[in-house]
Amino acid sequence: MLTLLLGLGIATASPYTGNALMTRIERSFSSIPFGTHFPLRHLKVTDPACRQWGDCEYIDANNVVHAADEENRLAVKAIEVKDIGDGPIGALGIGRLRRQADVVRQVNAFLRGPKLHCDSVADADGITCEALIGVGWVDLHFGRDRRLTGLHVDAYHFT
Repeated sequence: MLTLLLGLGIATASPYTGNALMTRIERSFSSIPFGTHFPLRHLKVTDPACRQWGDCEYIDANNVVHAADEENRLAVKAIEVKDIGDGPIGALGIGRLRRQADVVRQVNAFLRGPKLHCDSVADADGITCEALIGVGWVDLHFGRDRRLTGLHVDAYHFT
């Protein structure tokens, strides 16, 4: 499936394209590179009842959740705003911004080329904004009040 998705890259005028852009994005979440094999012993498991490495999620000191793919390689990084509150979010240059318009403007500037595409109307879960980056993607989630609730970056489509 990964081979089929390779042609989905986004052409931009940015100096950050393809793999370089994805590296810049994912490293803004945490310094642990995508593809790193689990277990990541310096991270804390989010569910103490979890016993199998590949089925567990792990959180770092900055409240970034790390999850593995079926081959126990780091493939997803996520942040839930409720875990951070009004504190700064290093990922995607968001900082203390929380309003949708401000966050989207900031993230688009951070991406330097690809643009977030947002739902035009909130559904029961709120609004999702996303950008395809090569074979991976970035998602931002906003509540019905258009305030940031979470964000994540996926290395590639593996579901």
